[in-house]
Amino acid sequence: MPSNEFSGLATVTSPPSSRIFAQWTQAEFVKVLRAGVRPDGSKVSVTMPWQALSELTDDELQGLYLYLKTLAPKGQMAKAGAGA
Repeated sequence: MPSNEFSGLATVTSPPSSRIFAQWTQAEFVKVLRAGVRPDGSKVSVTMPWQALSELTDDELQGLYLYLKTLAPKGQMAKAGAGA
């Protein structure tokens, strides 16, 4: 198995209710996924597969960031037209 893949699978039904990433700029989001370090300097959890995500292109990371911004916090409805 290539080193950029992980053996576990995670099920994501919605973003965490705190939506911490929603407070991040796109540049901060990219830095988290490229370096595994949050804007406050703390390291992301070892369960976060940032190493695999760090290989995404700038365009792919931008698309991921923009997509995640369209998702409503758990228990809330997304805005009309979001993601369309």
